[in-house]
Amino acid sequence: MIKEGKIVPAEVTVGLLQKAMKESGNNKFLIDGFPRNNDNRTVFEKQTGVDPEFILFFDCPEDVMVKRLLGRNQGRIDDNMDTIKKRFRVFLDQSIPVVNHYDLRGKVRKIDATRSPDEVFQAVSPLFTKFREGDLLDHTKALLNAVDTGDYKTYSNLSDAQLTAFEPEAQGGLVKGLDFHKYYFDRSSGNGSSKSTMVAPHIAIAGNAGIVSYTRLIQMTDASGKVESKAFNETRVWERRKTADGAWEWKNIHFHRSQAQG
Repeated sequence: MIKEGKIVPAEVTVGLLQKAMKESGNNKFLIDGFPRNNDNRTVFEKQTGVDPEFILFFDCPEDVMVKRLLGRNQGRIDDNMDTIKKRFRVFLDQSIPVVNHYDLRGKVRKIDATRSPDEVFQAVSPLFTKFREGDLLDHTKALLNAVDTGDYKTYSNLSDAQLTAFEPEAQGGLVKGLDFHKYYFDRSSGNGSSKSTMVAPHIAIAGNAGIVSYTRLIQMTDASGKVESKAFNETRVWERRKTADGAWEWKNIHFHRSQAQG
């Protein structure tokens, strides 16, 4: 099947993808080389109910691809001229119709792949910016919710062990580590007596560093049932790191909080 450039049944491919996606625990995926044909596409859409955000298509002439395939040091065992040409024919006959289908729906993002790897990377990176920004915003909201509910486990999982902070409670000093913050968690009722709302967030990402700035409105209920609100300006600095199992995660490494001027 490999030598002929043929494709495995869609049900098998989609089943394996579904299993891997479910086991990952993630909600965003980049699937390489899929769907390879319209059968893949229809089965995937039917079984998962997922409509892709966009299709990333690396556009490159056949002669350039042949040269690259034959010139790489560690290629596939079937990287010979005869098999490569068969794979190209299968691609043109079966994969291009999929590209055309999504192109008609405005979902294809075409990249000139004749350029250098660095240039291609620079062209691709902006396509994923909004997803990384959304992920960072979700992490910040989860951290604030952990503060509101007294969930120190989630807070510490999202924070670096050497987290630094400038905040009113520190009386102008720089706090380092989580012990200072754990003191408040240990004395928190965790009964939802406070609720944070993030207002006007601004997100900036450069490489593996991210900054989220916002106004945080805190609604609090005291023992007598009286409700009051306070507003703070907060900035959180995050760092994106690779875990031991090869996954990526965001860690809050610094934050600054000050009373908002009303």
